[in-house]
Amino acid sequence: MSDDAHELDLYFKEKHSIRMNKELAAYKKKMNIKYDPYIYELKNGQKSLYVYAFNEKQAVFIASQNLFYAEKVRTCDKSELMNYNGKDMTFKSITQNRKAPQILGGF
Repeated sequence: MSDDAHELDLYFKEKHSIRMNKELAAYKKKMNIKYDPYIYELKNGQKSLYVYAFNEKQAVFIASQNLFYAEKVRTCDKSELMNYNGKDMTFKSITQNRKAPQILGGF
């Protein structure tokens, strides 16, 4: 059992990271693995912006296109509540029929 862990550690070394990322990307493409988009909360002082995007880099880019420069970024759980048009709703119900990437709102 320890031999297997030792062999795996060889693949996770820094010098193998580029090749391992290529192998993982090829495997995901072969197996048709797709990930759902995430909800990101971007904070700038007292202001917050919620963005529905596939990764953090994309969320920050969308925010910066709208002149919102984030100091902190965190992912939100889809079961969290958000006040949307005067109603308390979960992120899951808000994003149900939406396509990513897009801005969900802010305050």
